[in-house]
Amino acid sequence: MNRYSLFWILFGAGLLVGCSNEIIVRTDYDKTISLSNCKTYQWLPSKDIEMRNNPVYYNELSDKRIKSSVDEELQRKGFRLVEEKPDLIVHYHIVIEDKSMVRTDPYGYYYGSYWMTNQKNLYEYREGSLLIDLMDASNKSLVWRGWAVSILDDSREMPEQLLKNAIVKIFSQFPPGEAKTK
Repeated sequence: MNRYSLFWILFGAGLLVGCSNEIIVRTDYDKTISLSNCKTYQWLPSKDIEMRNNPVYYNELSDKRIKSSVDEELQRKGFRLVEEKPDLIVHYHIVIEDKSMVRTDPYGYYYGSYWMTNQKNLYEYREGSLLIDLMDASNKSLVWRGWAVSILDDSREMPEQLLKNAIVKIFSQFPPGEAKTK
């Protein structure tokens, strides 16, 4: 194998890695509140959820998938779902945005007839975010938020698996004292 073949193989591998649809997770929390005393939770009532804002994404299927996965992760962390007097209220948001990005030719220039010009490419994509909020049940103030962001496309895994993976990654950093870095 010559140098140029190796270059193109490495270049192609770099493109695949650079274009991967990774799930990026972040968290934030109120550092003045200890979550160690919290052991129970309840979901925010359905009437309070922003379904009216985007019924394409806020639907029964997504709701069941999200709640089931969050319940599983919270129970794995020692929390218990209760009907009355919870320590925490759980709520989620779904945000889908159409975005675009301009990238210049990564290897420099296209040689035009008179001048060297930088090649520009426009990419359009959809970005999806899932935000999970934990609120203090006594005063409804936000105490912890975890969110996952990923590029969405039709060739990706099924929505159910994507949601599950995002929720597992979000709760890998909860509670804050047990955050794990990868």
